[in-house]
Amino acid sequence: FTNFYRFSSSFLFTLFFCQYELFTKDYSVEAEIRKYNENELLKIYYNFNFYKQKTLESVELRKKELNLIEEFLIFKAYILDPTSNKLLGILINKGYNKTLNDYSKIASFSDLIAILKKIGTTLNHLKVLREQEGILKNFAIGDLQERNILVEEKTKNIQFIDLDSCTIDQNISYYAKNLLSLKSHLPKNLGFKYSIDGFKIIKCNFNTDIYCYLAMILKHLFNYDIATKPIDIKSYYNYLEALKEAGLPQPIYDAFYSLFQNQNNLNPYQYLEDIPYKFERKKGQNPF
Repeated sequence: FTNFYRFSSSFLFTLFFCQYELFTKDYSVEAEIRKYNENELLKIYYNFNFYKQKTLESVELRKKELNLIEEFLIFKAYILDPTSNKLLGILINKGYNKTLNDYSKIASFSDLIAILKKIGTTLNHLKVLREQEGILKNFAIGDLQERNILVEEKTKNIQFIDLDSCTIDQNISYYAKNLLSLKSHLPKNLGFKYSIDGFKIIKCNFNTDIYCYLAMILKHLFNYDIATKPIDIKSYYNYLEALKEAGLPQPIYDAFYSLFQNQNNLNPYQYLEDIPYKFERKKGQNPF
């Protein structure tokens, strides 16, 4: 490790016995987040393993490339046990105060479109870096979901967190909330974009990132959940046809349609502002 903090044993004792208050009470299968100071947070892993270490090392190795995406919050330093050199966690900047998960509960339809467009813009930036600059070819955000996106309410700027769970180089992919139900309704012959071994996504890529992104659009703008609930593919396509007949722009329809077709997924970020406001819905209702 080239960048690390060594804390005293007394620090570790008080850390695990809550001198540093929890920053969020949202449940995590991986770690707890504690407030270190006004600007920095501690992410303390429950169980640190070899795969997580390799991911962190790859992220550190590629920080210069990853920092080209200004919306990414990359970890600043490792936290090591001073007696064993065992990695306990990482130090990260605090970032904006609200997650998209919280912000979506109070945001207007137009606010959500603005945020979702910025997410798509970031994914397009990654595409440009991958295809035109030849960098970050094997990178994917992976767990692209509402709790891992921070929002600044006034500017609608965003930040991506939990990038220590990204797919990078040859590491193993981690849990991704918005891919949970994909295995239940995945057509055959799509292994080139959705690599599944049994019940687990084993390699995230730009196609899975777009899948997660489109799942958020469907959820937040049209109240249709493909991320955490199994769906019937025929019913899904019927729903898309209804959206199209109601005025959904063709490029967005094409993107939704592409998810289960033998083609790469499409990013419709530049067309979101063309969605008619008649689609604005009350919470818990479909737009029809």
